[in-house]
Amino acid sequence: MATPPKELTIDQIRVLSRVKYYISLALQQSTSERRTPNLIAVGLIHDAIELFFLAAADFLDLRVKSSARFLDYLDQIESAVSEQKLPFRQRIKSLNELRRTTKHHAAAHENAELQKAVADGLQFLQAASELIFDRTWSSISLVGQIEQKEVREILSKAHELLSLGEWYHCLVECRKAFYVLFEKRSDIRSFKDRDEDKASNILADAMCEAPWFAKDSKYIENHVKEVFDFIVLDYNSLDTKLLKDGINPQAFWNIRRLTPAVYQLEDEWLVQRSYQIEEANRIRSDAEYVFETLVNLVVQREQRQKGERLNATKGNWVVHLRAPGAKVYTKATKRSSVHREVPEHIKTLTTNSATPGIDGDGTYWSVSHFEKDLWIMGYLHESDIDWKASDDEQS
Repeated sequence: MATPPKELTIDQIRVLSRVKYYISLALQQSTSERRTPNLIAVGLIHDAIELFFLAAADFLDLRVKSSARFLDYLDQIESAVSEQKLPFRQRIKSLNELRRTTKHHAAAHENAELQKAVADGLQFLQAASELIFDRTWSSISLVGQIEQKEVREILSKAHELLSLGEWYHCLVECRKAFYVLFEKRSDIRSFKDRDEDKASNILADAMCEAPWFAKDSKYIENHVKEVFDFIVLDYNSLDTKLLKDGINPQAFWNIRRLTPAVYQLEDEWLVQRSYQIEEANRIRSDAEYVFETLVNLVVQREQRQKGERLNATKGNWVVHLRAPGAKVYTKATKRSSVHREVPEHIKTLTTNSATPGIDGDGTYWSVSHFEKDLWIMGYLHESDIDWKASDDEQS
């Protein structure tokens, strides 16, 4: 049975993701017929390989001197991974010399020579990746570190589309992942035919993160002109939530602006057509930016959430009612409005906390009960509880 490859750390993958970004910039510059962009491309591919060497040295646990130069890394990495020389070694040495002469001596080189150096650098990275990291260059991504299955699967598809040069479709998949993460809970569609007496609608109100004024059938009638309008973000609280999760709000809005709106209707994904996005001159760089930024954002968010300390105890107490028609208040005081009188057929309510009354008139228990078309949630005074029956229930 083959030994599985050593895992890359998140920091190493981040460095290699930067390498990929440098490569994409270099490839864009190297298509020019002008010399200056091609000179820039050589510098970018050289910087990419230097970053690649840093990640490789860290992966191989090499002790490389801080004064080590480009070729020193090449020698030490080569000795650590194989008795054979790294692929394209001579071409990489030529690339290093080309970069040195262009940067320090302003030497002139033909475009064909510069473009060949960029292609050689890319070939080296692709081949060296398998030798050093035991995995293909295209497979290296932070996507595999994402724990939320649905988001991971969507972004895996986006990664594949990005590698195939399907920029627009990559942006669509990125927006689907973004929708699942940030927009799905702001869907107001369920309030289209709102019935205040239905427990399902009251629960939907509690679960929906859209602003209160949008959770209304009249708002929907007046403002929802297309299906994508069912997503209404609460701008007043959104930036605070993003910062709490360690997310840069600017990155959030950039991703939303650069991707086409989507909407999930049961199992079907609806996608908005946008000329500004589909025909953008920089759609390639937009796709690369959105994918890399979104993946980093998701991984960072999940890591931050892992650091939260939450109470793992689950469950509730059950309290028996002393008599039918007990009043459940909206606040811990009898002066507040009555949320509901408990129907006669309900003998027990669930609770997980109690609080002293606002007016000092005893203890109120935070109770709840859910069944079809019936929703109870509020405060029950201790005098309405049959304590003997409740104690027997707990024992």
